[in-house]
Amino acid sequence: MIDQSLKKEPEFDSKKLVDRLEANLLEIETREILEGMTHYELTERGFVGDKDITIDRARFKETSEKEKLVFEDGVEYQRLDDRDAYESIDIDKIMLVRDVQPGQVIATRELNETVVFNAGNNVDKGDVDKREIYRAKVKGKVVIIRDAMHVFPSDIDSVLKAHISDDGMRAIMDCSPGYGAGRELNYESVLDELRKIRVVFGTREKAIREAIEESNEKRIPLHNVIVAEGRPPSTGGNAAIDYKFNTDDDKQTFKIMPDGRIDYKGSASIPSAQKDQLLATVTLPAEGTAGMNVLGKEIPAEKGTDTFLVAGKGVRTSPDGRSFFAAASGCVVHNPPVIEVLDLYEVRGDVDYSTGSIDFNGSVVISGTVREGFEVNAVGDIIVQKMVEAARLMAGRDVRILGGVHGQGKGLIAAGRDVYVEFAQNVRIEAQGS
Repeated sequence: MIDQSLKKEPEFDSKKLVDRLEANLLEIETREILEGMTHYELTERGFVGDKDITIDRARFKETSEKEKLVFEDGVEYQRLDDRDAYESIDIDKIMLVRDVQPGQVIATRELNETVVFNAGNNVDKGDVDKREIYRAKVKGKVVIIRDAMHVFPSDIDSVLKAHISDDGMRAIMDCSPGYGAGRELNYESVLDELRKIRVVFGTREKAIREAIEESNEKRIPLHNVIVAEGRPPSTGGNAAIDYKFNTDDDKQTFKIMPDGRIDYKGSASIPSAQKDQLLATVTLPAEGTAGMNVLGKEIPAEKGTDTFLVAGKGVRTSPDGRSFFAAASGCVVHNPPVIEVLDLYEVRGDVDYSTGSIDFNGSVVISGTVREGFEVNAVGDIIVQKMVEAARLMAGRDVRILGGVHGQGKGLIAAGRDVYVEFAQNVRIEAQGS
């Protein structure tokens, strides 16, 4: 018979030992979680490491590391950067956070916690059974910014505000889109807002619809959108003077000869008029078009600027003072605003290439010399204060030359009455008188 005391101990089972240690470890980790430690704290203590620990969510409540907040089952939150502001939260970045409901308890913590923490927007803070309680006021997403908890509403009405510019010529809108079940941003809501601020004119439908589409699609607020614009008044056209004669300075008329050469001695263009001929009319300034601001108030138009013309010697006006006629036949002299009709044409200088030949139905006074090859024709008198070269002078009345004539066998002096000259050399002179 074998002595039982001499039996050997069973062999060591290493696998069972490892299983038992792992079971003990899991129990420790679970207990730590139930006591409020986070996954991060367990890792710091070396319990978790790289192992994947799966524990039914209903068996524990998540606890924030810093504030020691114990969040209720199923509550999710997102911690934002300390530099963020509640007013500038982008809801698209927190859309995946599960909503809390109005009145729902979000989290609790011990009353004696030393870390300062506050209830922010849409969160009530109270205490029950020596614990701080944070409760949601609205449906939304829980976020923590610095030392405060906020609930950012999931259902947000669109925001729309319009105002009228100081001059009443524009209605300007700021808007942001709605979220969730909130009131949407649409064209009709903009029209309602414009009616509230009494806009009745100049609504810009295309600009409104484009702004709404952009805000809704990009989920962004828009500012300073011009949604109505008034019509500014237009100033009437200014009065104008309609001249019936050439008002440019005397221009020489060049002629092209049959052989292609240019005659640079062509006659100057001297404006002249017959008695009772219409010389000019002055138009009335236009009244302009009235404008309208966005409130429907008419903006008076400004009348155009008037202009005037003065009747000088040899000119008469119509009864309304806006039409001007020649009182006698002669040369039209225009020195704005004065208009005159004289029977005398004055050439201040020589008759040369700068003036061309002269042909006038009155008298002509030349302060210089008549150069070779040029002609002066006048119905009245011709007066030359200096010399006459090999030129042709023909007057209906007298020819007076204060200097002499060097005709070179080619000149001609002809007068309907008398010819007065200091001396004449190699020139043909014809006079009906002396």
